Amino acid sequence: MCLQVNVSQLQLATGKTINANKFGKADAGADKLELTSDEQTMIQDLKKVWAGILNVDVELATDFFKSGAGSMDVVR
Repeated sequence: MCLQVNVSQLQLATGKTINANKFGKADAGADKLELTSDEQTMIQDLKKVWAGILNVDVELATDFFKSGAGSMDVVR
């Protein structure tokens, strides 16, 4: 007996859902994000705020909620 399963969508560890046929393929249509100096400064300020709330070292890939924060922490 052979069992066949068709998968149309996958949920990644990040919580993002993608079409299964695009899994593992590079997104050729994505443009590289370039930040202004003001935006770079804002990122550094936000990292400091997040680090104060989470009590961990914050990197660009840090997930605020998966690091232990809750919705009330967003308000702070």
